[in-house]
Amino acid sequence: MDITTSITVASGVTMTIQPGATLIFHPEASLTINGTLIAQATSANHITFTSSQVSPQKGDWDWIDFDNSSGANVLEYCDIEYARIGLRCMNNSQLSLKNVTVTNCQNYGLFLLSNPTSYISVENCYFTNNNDYGIWLYNTDPDIVNVTCTNNNYGLFCYNGSNPIVGHSSFSNNNQDGIYDSVDLL
Repeated sequence: MDITTSITVASGVTMTIQPGATLIFHPEASLTINGTLIAQATSANHITFTSSQVSPQKGDWDWIDFDNSSGANVLEYCDIEYARIGLRCMNNSQLSLKNVTVTNCQNYGLFLLSNPTSYISVENCYFTNNNDYGIWLYNTDPDIVNVTCTNNNYGLFCYNGSNPIVGHSSFSNNNQDGIYDSVDLL
Protein backbone atom coordinates (compact mmCIF):
# COMPACT_ATOMS: atom_id res chain seq x y z
CA MET A 1 0.00 0.00 0.00
CA ASP A 2 1.44 3.35 -1.09
CA ILE A 3 0.69 6.16 1.41
CA THR A 4 1.27 9.48 -0.37
CA THR A 5 -0.51 11.75 2.12
CA SER A 6 -1.59 11.57 5.75
CA ILE A 7 -4.48 9.24 6.57
CA THR A 8 -6.83 9.48 9.57
CA VAL A 9 -8.96 6.62 10.87
CA ALA A 10 -12.02 8.29 12.40
CA SER A 11 -13.38 7.59 15.87
CA GLY A 12 -15.59 4.49 15.82
CA VAL A 13 -13.88 3.09 12.69
CA THR A 14 -11.52 0.09 12.72
CA MET A 15 -8.64 -0.25 10.26
CA THR A 16 -7.39 -3.85 9.91
CA ILE A 17 -4.06 -4.55 8.21
CA GLN A 18 -3.46 -8.11 7.00
CA PRO A 19 -0.27 -10.15 7.66
CA GLY A 20 2.38 -9.62 4.98
CA ALA A 21 1.21 -6.11 4.10
CA THR A 22 3.78 -3.39 3.49
CA LEU A 23 2.74 0.23 3.95
CA ILE A 24 5.11 2.57 2.13
CA PHE A 25 4.99 6.17 3.40
CA HIS A 26 6.03 9.16 1.30
CA PRO A 27 7.68 12.23 2.90
CA GLU A 28 5.52 13.89 5.59
CA ALA A 29 2.84 11.19 5.31
CA SER A 30 1.47 9.70 8.52
CA LEU A 31 -1.23 7.42 9.88
CA THR A 32 -3.42 8.91 12.65
CA ILE A 33 -5.73 6.61 14.58
CA ASN A 34 -8.72 8.23 16.29
CA GLY A 35 -10.61 4.95 15.95
CA THR A 36 -8.91 1.54 16.18
CA LEU A 37 -5.94 -0.09 14.43
CA ILE A 38 -5.63 -3.87 14.32
CA ALA A 39 -2.33 -4.96 12.74
CA GLN A 40 -1.87 -8.60 13.78
CA ALA A 41 0.68 -10.52 11.76
CA THR A 42 2.68 -13.70 12.41
CA SER A 43 6.34 -14.52 13.06
CA ALA A 44 6.63 -15.76 9.47
CA ASN A 45 4.61 -12.96 7.86
CA HIS A 46 5.25 -9.48 9.37
CA ILE A 47 3.51 -6.20 8.60
CA THR A 48 5.97 -3.47 7.57
CA PHE A 49 5.62 0.32 7.83
CA THR A 50 8.51 1.92 5.93
CA SER A 51 9.85 4.72 3.75
CA SER A 52 9.11 5.20 0.06
CA GLN A 53 12.66 6.38 -0.61
CA VAL A 54 15.11 4.31 -2.68
CA SER A 55 17.83 5.01 -0.10
CA PRO A 56 15.80 5.34 3.11
CA GLN A 57 16.91 7.74 5.86
CA LYS A 58 15.72 8.39 9.39
CA GLY A 59 12.75 10.79 9.30
CA ASP A 60 11.58 10.04 5.75
CA TRP A 61 7.93 9.94 6.90
CA ASP A 62 6.11 11.17 10.02
CA TRP A 63 4.55 8.53 12.34
CA ILE A 64 1.78 6.23 13.38
CA ASP A 65 -0.23 8.34 15.82
CA PHE A 66 -2.84 7.16 18.35
CA ASP A 67 -4.55 10.32 19.60
CA ASN A 68 -7.54 9.82 21.89
CA SER A 69 -8.33 6.69 19.92
CA SER A 70 -11.66 5.05 20.63
CA GLY A 71 -10.64 1.39 20.66
CA ALA A 72 -8.08 -1.14 21.84
CA ASN A 73 -5.27 -0.84 19.30
CA VAL A 74 -3.15 -3.94 18.62
CA LEU A 75 0.14 -4.31 16.73
CA GLU A 76 1.77 -7.76 16.59
CA TYR A 77 4.78 -8.79 14.51
CA CYS A 78 5.12 -5.36 12.93
CA ASP A 79 8.29 -3.62 11.72
CA ILE A 80 8.36 0.18 11.74
CA GLU A 81 11.33 1.98 10.23
CA TYR A 82 12.65 5.34 8.94
CA ALA A 83 9.94 7.52 10.54
CA ARG A 84 10.43 10.73 12.52
CA ILE A 85 8.59 9.02 15.39
CA GLY A 86 7.76 5.33 15.06
CA LEU A 87 4.69 5.21 17.31
CA ARG A 88 3.09 8.13 19.13
CA CYS A 89 0.33 7.37 21.65
CA MET A 90 -1.41 10.28 23.38
CA ASN A 91 -4.46 11.34 25.36
CA ASN A 92 -5.66 8.11 26.93
CA SER A 93 -5.34 5.86 23.90
CA GLN A 94 -5.08 2.11 24.49
CA LEU A 95 -2.22 0.22 22.85
CA SER A 96 -0.91 -3.35 22.89
CA LEU A 97 2.44 -4.01 21.19
CA LYS A 98 3.79 -7.55 20.85
CA ASN A 99 6.82 -8.57 18.83
CA VAL A 100 7.16 -5.12 17.26
CA THR A 101 10.49 -3.72 16.02
CA VAL A 102 10.94 0.04 15.73
CA THR A 103 14.23 1.05 14.18
CA ASN A 104 16.05 3.91 12.48
CA CYS A 105 13.66 6.67 13.58
CA GLN A 106 14.80 10.28 13.65
CA ASN A 107 13.50 11.09 17.15
CA TYR A 108 11.54 8.49 19.13
CA GLY A 109 10.85 4.80 18.69
CA LEU A 110 7.83 4.91 21.02
CA PHE A 111 6.43 8.20 22.39
CA LEU A 112 3.79 7.89 25.14
CA LEU A 113 2.18 11.12 26.39
CA SER A 114 -0.60 11.66 28.97
CA ASN A 115 -2.03 8.17 29.15
CA PRO A 116 -2.40 7.80 32.94
CA THR A 117 -5.63 5.80 32.80
CA SER A 118 -5.02 3.79 29.64
CA TYR A 119 -3.89 0.23 29.24
CA ILE A 120 -0.57 0.22 27.39
CA SER A 121 1.41 -2.99 27.05
CA VAL A 122 4.79 -3.37 25.34
CA GLU A 123 5.93 -6.99 25.14
CA ASN A 124 8.77 -8.71 23.26
CA CYS A 125 9.60 -5.52 21.36
CA TYR A 126 12.84 -4.05 20.01
CA PHE A 127 13.69 -0.34 19.81
CA THR A 128 17.04 0.13 18.08
CA ASN A 129 19.06 2.80 16.28
CA ASN A 130 16.62 5.64 17.03
CA ASN A 131 18.40 8.99 17.26
CA ASP A 132 16.90 10.22 20.54
CA TYR A 133 14.82 7.76 22.56
CA GLY A 134 13.91 4.10 22.30
CA ILE A 135 10.90 4.69 24.59
CA TRP A 136 9.85 8.12 25.97
CA LEU A 137 7.19 8.37 28.69
CA TYR A 138 5.34 11.43 30.01
CA ASN A 139 2.64 10.88 32.64
CA THR A 140 2.18 7.29 31.46
CA ASP A 141 2.35 3.94 33.26
CA PRO A 142 2.81 1.17 30.68
CA ASP A 143 3.71 -2.48 31.26
CA ILE A 144 7.09 -3.13 29.58
CA VAL A 145 8.14 -6.80 29.46
CA ASN A 146 10.91 -8.54 27.49
CA VAL A 147 11.84 -5.33 25.69
CA THR A 148 15.24 -4.53 24.21
CA CYS A 149 16.39 -0.92 23.72
CA THR A 150 19.83 -0.61 22.12
CA ASN A 151 21.82 1.98 20.19
CA ASN A 152 19.48 4.89 20.96
CA ASN A 153 20.48 8.09 22.75
CA TYR A 154 18.35 6.97 25.75
CA GLY A 155 16.82 3.51 26.07
CA LEU A 156 13.87 4.32 28.36
CA PHE A 157 13.22 7.93 29.41
CA CYS A 158 10.60 8.47 32.16
CA TYR A 159 9.31 11.99 32.78
CA ASN A 160 6.63 13.77 34.84
CA GLY A 161 5.45 11.02 37.12
CA SER A 162 5.62 8.10 34.74
CA ASN A 163 5.67 4.80 36.62
CA PRO A 164 6.19 1.95 34.17
CA ILE A 165 6.26 -1.65 35.28
CA VAL A 166 9.41 -3.06 33.68
CA GLY A 167 10.41 -6.71 33.69
CA HIS A 168 12.95 -8.93 31.97
CA SER A 169 14.13 -6.15 29.64
CA SER A 170 17.50 -4.99 28.35
CA PHE A 171 18.65 -1.37 27.95
CA SER A 172 22.22 -1.45 26.62
CA ASN A 173 24.64 0.37 24.32
CA ASN A 174 22.61 3.59 24.45
CA ASN A 175 24.64 6.82 24.19
CA GLN A 176 23.36 8.49 27.39
CA ASP A 177 21.43 6.24 29.74
CA GLY A 178 19.78 2.86 29.48
CA ILE A 179 17.03 4.05 31.82
CA TYR A 180 16.56 7.68 32.85
CA ASP A 181 13.97 8.70 35.43
CA SER A 182 13.35 12.42 35.79
CA VAL A 183 12.08 12.89 39.33
CA ASP A 184 10.10 16.08 39.83
CA LEU A 185 11.28 17.71 43.06
CA LEU A 186 9.30 20.44 44.78
